[in-house]
Amino acid sequence: MRFHASSLGSQEKPKSSSLSTLSARSPPCFFLCLCPSIQVRNDGKFGSAVRFDGKTGHIEIPDPDHTLTPKHITLMAWVKVDNVAGTKSIMEQYDWAVDLGTHALRINGTKVEFYAVWATCAPCREAKGGEIKPNQWTHVVVTYDGKASRLYQDGELAVEGAAGDDSDLLPSNKSLSIGVRGDTKDVHWMAGVIDEVAIFDTALSLKEIQTIFNSPNGLGTSTSVSPQSKLAATWGQLKGQ
Repeated sequence: MRFHASSLGSQEKPKSSSLSTLSARSPPCFFLCLCPSIQVRNDGKFGSAVRFDGKTGHIEIPDPDHTLTPKHITLMAWVKVDNVAGTKSIMEQYDWAVDLGTHALRINGTKVEFYAVWATCAPCREAKGGEIKPNQWTHVVVTYDGKASRLYQDGELAVEGAAGDDSDLLPSNKSLSIGVRGDTKDVHWMAGVIDEVAIFDTALSLKEIQTIFNSPNGLGTSTSVSPQSKLAATWGQLKGQ
């Protein structure tokens, strides 16, 4: 498998297009690190997925143009963890520096944690909750709309974080990390399987999230569904499908 990332958020696609069609138009592979200790398997939620070993396996996707760190955001993935011990990163990309920041989406024990990150925030706009069980697929979605973070699990709102003043996300100069901590990239190793990763350049509504969650095709849902026009990057593109 090859891994891709591309910007679709500003492009209007034909209503008849599918994500597999759009993926075929994505640019050549330019992943930074597809570590040997991860495996692409055929037992994902929708076809192939990536297994992480909980030790060193992770994916790094460079983002020099800050495509994957929009001002408002939705992060989405299907996840199946091997156990509920410790902290496991789903996807993260952030810097602790002036005029930089962005996000971290993790599993800590049996709970999901999301942080919208700035250099100075006490606390950051966070959302923590849900319930993770080992060896069980779950659909995890987090959004940030400029005021509050929200966490959705399996098509339902799990928790809404405290709202604050209008504050857009800042970019990050780090690569997007899947399966490892987003700044130091040396802890919070994922042990389990991740499929259907997506980043949207807006905060999706509950209805839009449920449309994707309930679809038998996952992110392969027709582009006539409104979330698709807002898509920044999808797992199909990351896998080169």
